[in-house]
Amino acid sequence: RFLDFNDSRARNAEICVNGEKINPWDPFVVGVSEIAANQTMEVEVADGGSAEFTVTAYILPRKEEFPSQEQFKEADISVRRQGIYIYREQRLIVDADWLGIYSKEPHSNLLRVEFSFDHKLDEAFHLDIMKSQIILNDELWKWLAEEFLPAPRREANNRYRKGVQKNISEQSKGAHGN
Repeated sequence: RFLDFNDSRARNAEICVNGEKINPWDPFVVGVSEIAANQTMEVEVADGGSAEFTVTAYILPRKEEFPSQEQFKEADISVRRQGIYIYREQRLIVDADWLGIYSKEPHSNLLRVEFSFDHKLDEAFHLDIMKSQIILNDELWKWLAEEFLPAPRREANNRYRKGVQKNISEQSKGAHGN
């Protein structure tokens, strides 16, 4: 978000390594992916005030649905990239993890979830001093697992399988022709 000058959610920065500019990477492929679910939740914090967090589930297109082969490669659709991406104050703190809700498996490759919150929820999410891990309370974990994620996960699974079935049927055309 900080490297993407088209993203207004965070201040921009340019980073170079050995004279080469580092390009931003959008795990959700916004503009090409579909938003399967989006919810902003308001919660009460310890001091009696309130804070919000937002969860958005994106379903990425199958390989043949991408506008270009280059965009498909850049999306990096793989088991290691599926999961929940957690952002605190626009900074990525957890990268592509199901937080124990699901196991990573190929049928979920098209599902990526954005979870964003601000500093007011640090204590509620048991954020460590390095801001590098998060522990969801039981109520939030259960909400994600039982209410928010099942429908987007099912849709991503169906879309993935539809692509695999199409590939199998195309490969088997004429197999018994002789």
